[in-house]
Amino acid sequence: MNLIDKEISKEYSERGYVIFKNILTTEELKYLRDVFSSLYTDSKSVNENIKVRCYDDFPYFICEGVNVATIEDFVGKLPERVSLILFKMKIIENSIKLLKGKPVSLKLYRAHVTGKFSYEGPWHRDQHFSEEDSDILCNIYLYAESGMRFFNKSCDLHKADSIYFGEDIQDSNFSILSAKAGDVVFLDPKIIHKPYSASKRLHLHFRFTSNYNKYLDFANYKSDQKFYSRDKSFFAGLKRTYRLLRRVINGNSKTNY
Repeated sequence: MNLIDKEISKEYSERGYVIFKNILTTEELKYLRDVFSSLYTDSKSVNENIKVRCYDDFPYFICEGVNVATIEDFVGKLPERVSLILFKMKIIENSIKLLKGKPVSLKLYRAHVTGKFSYEGPWHRDQHFSEEDSDILCNIYLYAESGMRFFNKSCDLHKADSIYFGEDIQDSNFSILSAKAGDVVFLDPKIIHKPYSASKRLHLHFRFTSNYNKYLDFANYKSDQKFYSRDKSFFAGLKRTYRLLRRVINGNSKTNY
């Protein structure tokens, strides 16, 4: 990936995102898919201790394990070559460029996945609009993906400084982010967006910050998170079944298979 120039920086400031096309080679893409697909399979196991998030906790026997939404803290579980590919992509250098030369630290990293069931999240932003431009998000797409709704940074909706937004956002003038396998997207965490995935997905998500002293150190950050607890008890199974039935009754039972 080439380093970002002034024109791209201006585009990012105005829209809140930029897309770099076909950054990964065919061989690199296949390699990363194989590595992360294997990790995803392992993370679904109810007997594994891999840290995951689970937004829709449905029955294990239907989902073939945990209905994993994100795989957390994955770097130490992967071959060294994965890190070499990521460093070659210059995502750190370009994050610094987009933040106007401010040095950055890694704040979090995870793999976003969607398996058997579609997923629709709430409207929200990841940083208050009134705060300084200190953070940046980076997604690396291992499969083609289209669905996330968002409003360009110039939209008047951004004048509100809330983090979470209810269903009162009825504006249909949102944009839909579409990325192909091998694309890299840099996003401003201040833009209002709504996660949406109607098909299988797998992309790597990084957040860099230039103001890390405001936050816990990385080790404490990881230990402070609430990750999914695998529970094979009978009553936990009943709760998961109830959630699935409620989703079916609400007319949102689409699966990706």
